[in-house]
Amino acid sequence: MLSDPQYAARWQTKRAAYLAAGIRPLEENAGGDVLIETRELPGTGLHMSEVGRLAKLILP
Repeated sequence: MLSDPQYAARWQTKRAAYLAAGIRPLEENAGGDVLIETRELPGTGLHMSEVGRLAKLILP
């Protein structure tokens, strides 16, 4: 999806709003609200195993 320039531009706008609101990417380990970002790879789509791995990092 990020290979689509219009989608990528919309995502960057949304991402900037999340960051401005104090929602930080998971890898920053900042505590508080967490932004989980996933990527769809061309020809493979979204890997639910990666989504599950990320969820386990933040859910009790």
